[in-house]
Amino acid sequence: VLSTVSGMDDIRTLKKIGLKILTYTISTTLVASLIGLLLFSIFSPTASIEGMETVLPDAVQKSYLEFFLKIIPPNLIGAFLEYNVVGVVFIAFIIGMASLTLTPDSRKNLHKMFNSFFDVFISLAKVIGFLVPIAVWCFVTLFTVELKGGELDISFLGTYLFCVVLANLLQGIVVLPLLLWFKKIPAVRLFKCMSPALMLAFFSKSSN
Repeated sequence: VLSTVSGMDDIRTLKKIGLKILTYTISTTLVASLIGLLLFSIFSPTASIEGMETVLPDAVQKSYLEFFLKIIPPNLIGAFLEYNVVGVVFIAFIIGMASLTLTPDSRKNLHKMFNSFFDVFISLAKVIGFLVPIAVWCFVTLFTVELKGGELDISFLGTYLFCVVLANLLQGIVVLPLLLWFKKIPAVRLFKCMSPALMLAFFSKSSN
């Protein structure tokens, strides 16, 4: 975020791009939610576990107001310690906006520094991406052992997993390509360019 925002020409450019990002995020999230709701209504993945005795931990319900208040963290360090991703993005966005008010030379130097940090994190991400298949293999092995030992009963998860996979496929293969087609952007070429980042995000369960 810092690297991108600090590299823009002025705040007007940031407002223009930010509005597009916000519109895209809200629209795709809304469509994804509708797809998930539709599939849940059709297949009813929880129907097979109704009547089963389950012990669930008490969940803390938070209001939307508490969510928005959490966007502004009490301090810089607390946002990282509490894993407040939205708060960290908010801080980065504010710092990036402040960098646009600097002189061109100062902004250029700051942008180079942020780019260097970004390159460092990308290098770390590549190392993590290399180790992810090993971690997945270990998880699958342990999971299989527990299944053979009869410690887990996942017979009721089939429909749920089917709904999750189908919803992701519909979003990735139908909805997003349609949006790209509407904007006259070649979906296949864009996917090839973004495939390394998409694969890393998929296997690390990250939106980055």
